[in-house]
Amino acid sequence: MNEFGELLKSCRAKCHDRERNRPLTQERLAERLSIESGVETYTGSTVSNWERGLNKIRRDDRHVLVGLIKVLHEGGGIKTPEAANLLLLAGNYRPLDDGELRDVNPVWKQFQPILSAADVPSAVEQEALLPTPSYSRLFGVDDLIQDVVEQLISSHSRMIVLTGISGVGKTAVADAVARHAIRHNLFAQVVWISADVDNSEVLPETDAHIVINKLCQRLLTEDDHKSHLSQQLMRLRYKLQAQPHLIVIDDLGHFAEMLPLLDRLLGIIGTGKYLLTAYQQPPFEIEATTIAIPELSFDDARALLHHQAEITHTPTFQGAEEKDIRDLYSVVGGHPLALRLIPRLARMYSLPEILEGWQTAQTGRIANVYQSVYDDLWRVLLPAEEQLIRVMSLVSQSGATLAYLQAVSNLPQKKLRPSLTRLMECCLVEPQGNLYQRRYGTHRLTAQYIFSRPSTAEVGGFPFTALIENALVYWQQYFAQLSEKEWHLFDQEQNNLALVLQKSQQVTDADITLLMRTAWQEIFAYLFRYIEQRGYAAKWLPLLKDLSEKFSDQPSEQCRLLNRLGTLHRLNYQLSEAIEIHQHMLKLAQQVEESVEIAQANLSLGNDFLLNRQYDKAIRHGTTALEQYDNLGLVGRERAATLNLLGIALRRQDFLEQSGRYLEEAATVWRNINLWPELARTLHNLALVLQAQGDIDSAEKCLSEANLVLTKTASQLDRTLIYLAEGSIHFQQKQFQRAEAVFRQIDLDYLKESGHIYYLASALNNMGNAAYMRGGYAEAEQMLRQSIQHWQQLAEPLEMANSLGRLGDVLIAQARSKEGDLVFKEAVTLLEKYDTDERMVHLKEELETALRKLEEEKEG
Repeated sequence: MNEFGELLKSCRAKCHDRERNRPLTQERLAERLSIESGVETYTGSTVSNWERGLNKIRRDDRHVLVGLIKVLHEGGGIKTPEAANLLLLAGNYRPLDDGELRDVNPVWKQFQPILSAADVPSAVEQEALLPTPSYSRLFGVDDLIQDVVEQLISSHSRMIVLTGISGVGKTAVADAVARHAIRHNLFAQVVWISADVDNSEVLPETDAHIVINKLCQRLLTEDDHKSHLSQQLMRLRYKLQAQPHLIVIDDLGHFAEMLPLLDRLLGIIGTGKYLLTAYQQPPFEIEATTIAIPELSFDDARALLHHQAEITHTPTFQGAEEKDIRDLYSVVGGHPLALRLIPRLARMYSLPEILEGWQTAQTGRIANVYQSVYDDLWRVLLPAEEQLIRVMSLVSQSGATLAYLQAVSNLPQKKLRPSLTRLMECCLVEPQGNLYQRRYGTHRLTAQYIFSRPSTAEVGGFPFTALIENALVYWQQYFAQLSEKEWHLFDQEQNNLALVLQKSQQVTDADITLLMRTAWQEIFAYLFRYIEQRGYAAKWLPLLKDLSEKFSDQPSEQCRLLNRLGTLHRLNYQLSEAIEIHQHMLKLAQQVEESVEIAQANLSLGNDFLLNRQYDKAIRHGTTALEQYDNLGLVGRERAATLNLLGIALRRQDFLEQSGRYLEEAATVWRNINLWPELARTLHNLALVLQAQGDIDSAEKCLSEANLVLTKTASQLDRTLIYLAEGSIHFQQKQFQRAEAVFRQIDLDYLKESGHIYYLASALNNMGNAAYMRGGYAEAEQMLRQSIQHWQQLAEPLEMANSLGRLGDVLIAQARSKEGDLVFKEAVTLLEKYDTDERMVHLKEELETALRKLEEEKEG
């Protein structure tokens, strides 16, 4: 068993390469180790062999082992002496001695586990003095607990503060850390005190005396804790300086009022540590390491739900389907207190009733949870703080920028920043992002609580109408100022706009303002352009569909919205929906005699039928649109778009000369009006025509111009199309390695995330083809099978048959004739009803030839 290699790999995976701002690779580890150890022969392959257990470091090469520990420690993969020795012991190497410890980290030696003195309680006694755990089992916090333990052992900070809203698990994590520290003898003594004060009338400054008194009761004699506070602190200092202690102070509040106390506590702790839990972050004046308790992931939340259902004997909930649990998670999030409550509620209410209860806080127990978590905080908010926190109900889980918060809240700068700081201190707002770009978000339970509260400045019967108007205006202006080359910047802002549009559509018809309608129209137009270039159609379709229905009383505007909506369905490869919407648009435009919209409907239907391989219908609608645009005198973008459609349809039917003329004319128009994404697409289509005509040089020139044009846009989709075309040219010329190199430039993750499944499947198919041609059969099979899955998802039988044909070749090449035979037959079956597409007719002939060849080999 390769324990050393597996542990080494795990430690390296946790390391961060600060110089290159990325995870530490095997090559970089080897490079750093060569410098540290003075052995210059190490390479990435060396590290790979160690991780796989193929080679080992010699036991007497201590300088290499110590150097390896040092590099992993500097990268953050090994944080404690215990972790370092664990790695060494896994490889049957001796632990680090004192000199080696100092070599890796000069302060490590100070924080080695210390045995309890005879005059302190035993481990059993210390653990017995801890409060009874509020949990039967913890979920999703193992790594967090280990991180806190490592901070206590190795960090220079003397105070660790766990923060988060009530019920998120601060006390449970602190309890688990305290028990770990006791059982592993990390401190001479672990002391737990609670700073919670039941009497709400107790003044904040009194809390300090309560904390000191409780600490004295645990650590000093009875006579000592009757003395004056300054004398108590002096005796505590003597006790704590003698041996390192871990002092856990649970539920500490009123940080600002307790600054003098905290300063004193820090001055007496010696080499020990404080572990605090608080709903606020400590002020900047206190030197402390703050660790926010995150919400549980979906998997951990699901595990907690099932565990809670088991211990509460709620069998009906244990049978809940995955979708239902995801719906719960989308509402509640990973808040442990709320999750533990749900199985109990399931004994009294149905699942839909529970969901509704959480969303509206109607169910008694749920309302109590809201009250226990938030009401105390809400009462102390100043008006500006309350105004800002209400904005957070229009902020998604991805957070928002400071500019967005200011625009929607309409607070001046002098009030915005102090209010935001206060909300973060109260854990109502969570800072996100990095040092150079901060974003601010909130837990979804917080957002629901805010939305459920009555507004003190209600507008038109809807509490958030004013905020929604501000938000819509913000996005309207945001898009207007964003150049097309910067479209990618909106990727991380999508969720915020989606949330605003969703909330805005909850406004009653009577309360919809002219400002909102105008903003909707302009945002829809900008979004359409964004989706054309970047993707994400599936994300926006439901919202934009609902939005288009808001204009049913304005037929002309609804025609324009329906046209864009149908196009988005086409981009999402939902062709029947696209055709249905555009046919409805055509009828509506004819009823109101909107000539431009009639032509646009014909153009859109032509593109729908083109993608659906109904080429005759595509050409008929495209020709009609061209005539209508000419009659209207629209010879710019409308004519170019129609020529592009006709050029593609004619190429698909092998009318290459006429196709080329249409596409060249379209490209000229796009150049004249400076529409770069459209020009790139037309050049791509023209390159395919030239390639089919055998004019490879001209095809490559088209693609070269397209690449140059794309530097002026952020259209990742068009860049993908160019890569596919370039790679295909190299493939046709049997330059398989060059083809593969081009195909590998395609960003597969982007295509998957943005919903461009058609082009993702095409890219995987082409990469599989290239791998097959160079003999990489296993890799080719993997890519082709992924491609086939995507074709199946898209219900695209023709392309699926094409990929199946190549997969059959791959299987035959691996001497898996029976599997290959089945794959070929499946491909032929898919093509049986298609005889209008020249490419597919040719493919069918190739497949049938391959099947005959297999049959002959069997008979032979």
